[in-house]
Amino acid sequence: MLLKNNILKILHKFTKYFVGAWLFFLFYMFLLRGFTDIAGINYLLSAICAFTITAIGWFIFQKNVTFKNKNRHNIKQMSLFTMFLLIWLCFDLSFLKIWVWYLWFHYLYVAIVSKGITFLRNFIMNYFFTFK
Repeated sequence: MLLKNNILKILHKFTKYFVGAWLFFLFYMFLLRGFTDIAGINYLLSAICAFTITAIGWFIFQKNVTFKNKNRHNIKQMSLFTMFLLIWLCFDLSFLKIWVWYLWFHYLYVAIVSKGITFLRNFIMNYFFTFK
């Protein structure tokens, strides 16, 4: 029974994480496209700007909605969250650079694949480390 309750608890958090991830993913893609195609900024710099803006909202959403974490150690949590996001950002930028620059894929398609790859890893890192 305890195992079943734990699995249901994780699935409930994962569902909220999934919904939030989609919302922030759409916001990220909106910003990425706006910075790149409308403002004329290089796609790598656009990715950094969009990433930075969405990361702040993503932390607040994860802490308060997905994990309902009441822990007051915001600096420690934000540090862990930022560390994981910086790893994600390095992956994103490398992925973008390689697939766009060398393999000539459109940057929006590459961004979609990149976000999909990091989705599950980020949930695991946040569930077991950042907001435990």
